Amino acid sequence: MARRNNPLLLMCIIVMVGMAIFSNCSSNNPRAGDKPQPPRCDERHRCASGCCSREGVCRVGPEYCNAETCIDCSTRPRRQCDRGYSALKRLTGYYELWNGGRSCNRFSGWNIPIGTYEHINIAFLTINPNTFELNPIYSKQARDLRAAPWWRRYSETAKVYITVSSLSAHDWGINNASCSLTSFLSTYDLDGVDINWEQPDGTTDDYENLLQLLKNIRYALSTTAGRYDLTMTLPVSLSDLHNYNLRKIVRHIDYFNLMPLDLHSQLAKVDTWKAATLGPAVNTTQVSDALDLLWRHFIDPSRVNFGTALYGSSLIPKDPACIQPGCPVASGAAPGFSSHRVGMLMNSEIQDLLQPGEHEAWHGTGSTWFDSDAGVNIGISEKQWIAYDDMETLRLKLSLASEWCFGGVTAWAITHDTRWADYAKILDCLLVDRSKPLIVDNCRDIRI
Repeated sequence: MARRNNPLLLMCIIVMVGMAIFSNCSSNNPRAGDKPQPPRCDERHRCASGCCSREGVCRVGPEYCNAETCIDCSTRPRRQCDRGYSALKRLTGYYELWNGGRSCNRFSGWNIPIGTYEHINIAFLTINPNTFELNPIYSKQARDLRAAPWWRRYSETAKVYITVSSLSAHDWGINNASCSLTSFLSTYDLDGVDINWEQPDGTTDDYENLLQLLKNIRYALSTTAGRYDLTMTLPVSLSDLHNYNLRKIVRHIDYFNLMPLDLHSQLAKVDTWKAATLGPAVNTTQVSDALDLLWRHFIDPSRVNFGTALYGSSLIPKDPACIQPGCPVASGAAPGFSSHRVGMLMNSEIQDLLQPGEHEAWHGTGSTWFDSDAGVNIGISEKQWIAYDDMETLRLKLSLASEWCFGGVTAWAITHDTRWADYAKILDCLLVDRSKPLIVDNCRDIRI
């Protein structure tokens, strides 16, 4: 009798053991509705992405990645390079396709001087949110793009990229976007892509999806005939910069363009980094703080371009007696006669004010002086307060950028320059250690 029951007993034991194993495995695996637990970390075990909080978990966002709360973000010693311009090897500029619609101060792509910009980023292309293909450009813009091969004629190192903006964080539809993007590069004989995504919102999905987007674009570019280059802009505002997975993104791009622009002119005042105070478009103190975050994420400074503005702040002081940088602002000043943007003036407009000519009836800059603390020229009149650069203030900024070991300089925007491209020539003249295939002396042809 016992022998006949042995197979049944054995089967019962197997079933019970299986149930125990299944129960144990189930208890160790999160249910579908459970949120995944963030990875654990400490000072010795760094986060693969994000920042290690004082609670010992890896998360993203400014509340986890600032110096007070992040335990693995200790400031690394900055590299120090010689003053001068030895570290600055690249000169990149953004070209606005829409500038041809201005009533005056239009800047044609054919006016870009030979030997100035090594890389030219055409701004902007956008992606259709429904089809995930590139939105078409106008015929006038297409004519400007036809100048791209001419820009490369006298330089083997010159390249032209298309800047893609207003991207969605989601990676669905990216195959359509990648196919459309590579087709566009081939049609206009361009060399690569610059990503200008403003801005990730800091959520976990957003944080990782931008990384995946860059991976997909890089893969799509690898299938083209030499159109492989991929660069990306970064904001200088820490509240925005924290939302990028910098440690992983840097593996998939050639270099970053750090754009410390608009901090006092056009952006929202609710962010303390875009404060309602008088100040230049480029604030080197805020750039310094942004660099600390980049170094904590092990970004080689030679792979970052220092952003310069070819425009100035145009503001109205809140108190007429307080006109120094840092004083409160009432509002942005009236738009320029060609840019039509509140709070800023293109360098071409500022030169028209300094040398009025046909625009003398509009208004001038009034009294002007150099502010050594802000490293900028200041002009004040009854209608506005402006902060702007000339050759000497740009010399100071580029010297500091070289000391911080930046790898190059990026200008926003080429199309804000004078009709003779004086500021492009100034930048080229200052970057004396940048290698160029042709010896072009732009220093003798500066008219301002």
